[in-house]
Amino acid sequence: MQYRIWLLIFTFFIIVSCEKATETKAIITVNDINGNPVQGATVWLSQNGQISPQGTVSNISDQQITDSQGKTVHIFDLEKVLNIDAQKTLGNDFLSGSGVIKLVKNETVFKTVQIN
Repeated sequence: MQYRIWLLIFTFFIIVSCEKATETKAIITVNDINGNPVQGATVWLSQNGQISPQGTVSNISDQQITDSQGKTVHIFDLEKVLNIDAQKTLGNDFLSGSGVIKLVKNETVFKTVQIN
């Protein structure tokens, strides 16, 4: 009986310890001035040029194109604060918008950017 209990406890800890950590993720939605999602917009998340307390320069960036729902998904290893730049050219019109997002480790953070 003790053997079965020990085996059950051991199996539980193996399963729990093998669980994959949640990703640090940013989901950006790009909307036009009327609140409609914008497909095909380019979204850059960056921290270029930031200097850490240790004196190192950061050149973190990720670029994605919005899907049919106006969304992009960006995955990072650690928490950080990033600039958001979104833009799209429609004919002769150049639409752009910007913002800032603070990522939290192992969480998904949502942010909406309006371009006009």
